[in-house]
Amino acid sequence: MSSFFRELFSTGRGDGGASGSIDESHFIVPPLVGPSPHGLWEAFMRGRVSELSQLAEDLDSQFGPDSGVQEAPLPISAISLRPLTYDDQETWSALRERNADWLSPWDAGNPLSGQDDGRTPGLTYNAWIGNIRKSEEEGRGTIFGVYRDDDLIGQLSLGAINYGALRTGTIGYWISHQQAGHGYIPQAVAILADWAFKDPQGPRLHRLEINVLPENARSIRVAEKLGFTREGLRRGYMYVNGQWRDHLSYSLLTSDLS
Repeated sequence: MSSFFRELFSTGRGDGGASGSIDESHFIVPPLVGPSPHGLWEAFMRGRVSELSQLAEDLDSQFGPDSGVQEAPLPISAISLRPLTYDDQETWSALRERNADWLSPWDAGNPLSGQDDGRTPGLTYNAWIGNIRKSEEEGRGTIFGVYRDDDLIGQLSLGAINYGALRTGTIGYWISHQQAGHGYIPQAVAILADWAFKDPQGPRLHRLEINVLPENARSIRVAEKLGFTREGLRRGYMYVNGQWRDHLSYSLLTSDLS
């Protein structure tokens, strides 16, 4: 598994209240998170519908009203987020193994433990899930599986959560090679953002970040499609493939959606 996620969700107390309590520094992880109306997901999907509508208009002007392309309604999303559990070990491990070469250029490591990439043995899957549950209890972060209908196709994390005067969190994600390029990860990130910003039982954050390697064009497109603002370059932000690498930093505020 990616050591980025092992380190992000390693054990340790957060700055929240008593374990198990629900207050301004805690959240409840639902069994399923789907699209929410009047938020980032709807804005993203309406943007995609608008592109199709423009295509229809262009075809009508070129070929007449019988071009065969009609204005598309807002679609029903097949994408949902579900917390990863102990029962997902076989499915998750098989997905990671099939995509090892596809994901390895972006997997971070831990320079103090000699872990240079996500293939280095570390925590067992069950220990990792246990740490995620502890992080959720303490309000520090969570990890969801990204599902297309009932098929696990990727992973989405919300970590590095700060409360109080900051109320920030950092998003990370990956998707299988076969499912890349279909708009599934932008949908998943939008669903997560709506939950993190708006859900009364969510973390109710003010700001979300996505940090990406400058050469990771696909990940940059995800952030930009969703309206995240490029803030600049973070020097030596994360340890990737044996080097401290600069990352481009993108942010989204709750006010960006108003």
